[in-house]
Formats: sequence, C-alpha cells, structure tokens
Amino acid sequence: MLTATSAVKFVPAAAQELQIAYRHYALNSSAGVAKSPTLVVAHATGLCKEVYAPLLEQLKTVQGDAFALDSRNHGDSGTANLELLESGHATAESFLDNARDILALIDALKLTAKRPLIGMGHSVGAAGMLFAEIMRPNTFDAIVAIDPIISTVDLDKVAQGVAAPDGSATGLDVAHTVINRKATWKSRDEARAHLAGRGMYTGWCPQAMDAFLNYGLRDLEDGAGVTLKCTPKQEAHSFLSGAHYPYLIFQRLHEIRIPILFIGSEGSEFIPPKNIKEIAMQCQRQECVILPRLRHMMPHEDPKAVASAIDQFLRRFNSNAGVATAKM
Repeated sequence: MLTATSAVKFVPAAAQELQIAYRHYALNSSAGVAKSPTLVVAHATGLCKEVYAPLLEQLKTVQGDAFALDSRNHGDSGTANLELLESGHATAESFLDNARDILALIDALKLTAKRPLIGMGHSVGAAGMLFAEIMRPNTFDAIVAIDPIISTVDLDKVAQGVAAPDGSATGLDVAHTVINRKATWKSRDEARAHLAGRGMYTGWCPQAMDAFLNYGLRDLEDGAGVTLKCTPKQEAHSFLSGAHYPYLIFQRLHEIRIPILFIGSEGSEFIPPKNIKEIAMQCQRQECVILPRLRHMMPHEDPKAVASAIDQFLRRFNSNAGVATAKM
C-alpha cells in the first residue's frame, strides 16, 4: 500500500533562487522487511514525480519512505520556477543541474542519515542519480537505473547530435518534436483523448496515465482549460542541455563502487539492449536486466514487471549477498 504523507513541499535547488518540489510517500510492504531502504526517485524528461506512484505501489521489499522530486523545470518545480526560467534569469535543467538538485534535496532533508539510501531514476533521472554518485561518492548505498540516458559515444562528435551511430534517438531528434507539441486543452478529458496511446504515452497503464493527467498538467489561470506544467520550451531545453554529459557519465561509471541495477527493455527507443549491457559493464558492481516487449517508458507501461526486477535486486541487497556480474 502506498500513501502520500503530505502535500507537495519544496526545498532550495542547487541554484538557490530556484525551488525543487518533492512528494513524500510512505510505502507499507506486506513482506515484513526488517531493514527497509529509503528511496529517492527521479523522473524522465517530460514527466513528473507522481507518475512513479504506480511503480512504488508495486514494490514488495520497501517498507518506509520514498521521496520523489520534480526536476527544476518540470512538474510543480517547473510551475514554481516558471517566471525565472522563461525570463532567462535561471538555467533550465541539464544533466549536471539534475544531479546537483538531487544532492540538494538529499542534503535539505538529511536523507544520508536514513540508511540504506537507494537512488531510483528513470531515463534522464537515472543518469542524474549516477552522476550524483560520481560527483559525491557514497551518497547512495545502491542505485536502480531504469533505461538511463547514457551514451557509449560522444554525441557532440556525431553529426552534432542529430543521429546516433546505432540509429537510436538523440536529444536533438526529440527536441525538434517536443518544441511544437500541443500543450493546452479545454479539459483533462480532452487532454486524455489527445495524449493516450500517442507518442511516449503509447502503452501506458491507466494508473500512470491518470497520474500524469492529474499532476503533469495544471489549470490555466483564466479557468479556460489545462496546460502542461513542463512547457514545450522547457522540455526542449532539457533535451538540448549538453550532448556531452551522457558520454561523460559513461566514461566515469567505473568510479562508482556501490551496487547498481540497470533495467533495460527490448523496445527502448533510446538505449538498445546491447547499449545498456555495454553501459552496465563499465561498473564495478552491477546487474543488468532486459525486460521483454516493453519500451523506454516501461515503468508506466508495466509497473509490476519493473517492480519485480527491483524487488529481486533489493532482496539480494538486503541480504548482503552482493551483486553478481551482469545477467546477459
């Protein structure tokens, strides 16, 4: 059972003029976990913290706290920071800023005292978790990286980021798409009709779609409809935040000493299975699981399958069994 213990709260971002929104969830496992980890959860670009609630609710090995944050230009953070971001007085999210803001949340809430501390991220959020651990070793006791946006090549040197050698999508590809996306609807029902089953929302479970419509959109001030909390301009900024960072993280993965679970998917549009296996092999203590049939948005397509992979990893972690070499 999952309980949101309070309303959305804020802490200062790494850039002090900005705020980072977070939501505290209490996870009540029926598995009788003796020493349950505390989770810090970071989302994918274009989403928000609440869309991971269906995944958290499926976890069986966690009984305690989960803190899910919105990156600085997404969700409730994006709404709070919109004027500063749109005026250019503050920088939009980058891979580096994401990692720094994760650390800022951990510091503000003193989460390093809540051991074991597990970082769980998806897509750019997963890359941010890994980057945070590289920047400040031993922040986490383990990391779950779901289809992390990490590149095995320097995309700054590959057609200026237009196309990766393996044909997978890059930030520039996606930025061209999102900058012109529809962002405003007369109602959430109209937004659902437009978004459900389209693009990155293809195959989403009803619970995840409901969460995005409820929390990824905000009411317009004039009451005339709803709009995305993360504006198309800000989402595009996130995809263009520096093509060198995914490769920089790849080059430094060998520095991470804690256990890491990499979760990939057969149909990922960004990180093909062979790439995530190569990424995982850079780490000292890692597992790599490839889930069949799913795509990059796997936590929202089949949260139960993703939670099962995480539970298996955390059971081994909790029993101090260590992490074996990648399952390939």
